[in-house]
Amino acid sequence: MTGEAPARSSVGQVDPAVVMRPPRLGRQQRRVGRALQARRRLRAGIVQLVYVAGGVALGVIIPRISVGSPVPTSKATEMLVAVGLPVVMEQERTLSGFREAA
Repeated sequence: MTGEAPARSSVGQVDPAVVMRPPRLGRQQRRVGRALQARRRLRAGIVQLVYVAGGVALGVIIPRISVGSPVPTSKATEMLVAVGLPVVMEQERTLSGFREAA
């Protein structure tokens, strides 16, 4: 091509016959890509496990610390659920979007 614009249809879309497609990946490159994707999933799973373990540890340790006036258990539970549930729901929504894209 000598700098000409790609052929466009009446709707403004590029004509598929004119668009050049990138070369396909070889078998070895696909294998490497799959291995990297599996490694990324493993790393994400490990990070999630570390965060859950940290959350459980903090959930066990923090109630034992006594600072200031005590808060009734029912009020503390209500506050934690009010804050925690939207965080968990947002995380699930984000992960479901990733699953659909993969």
